[in-house]
Amino acid sequence: GPIKLHWTMSCGNDYLNVTTSPVPEPATLLLLGSGLSGILIWRRLSTSNLTGLWPG
Repeated sequence: GPIKLHWTMSCGNDYLNVTTSPVPEPATLLLLGSGLSGILIWRRLSTSNLTGLWPG
């Protein structure tokens, strides 16, 4: 988003105004949830494949 900076030498009223665009929460939660599920599935599959290599 746009960043606005206002500065004057004499009156001392400096401020920084930053505006950002909102991120839709359902899309954020869907992306985070699918990433975490993918990591969980990948972890589970990789550990189950390793246990078959060394019996006992």
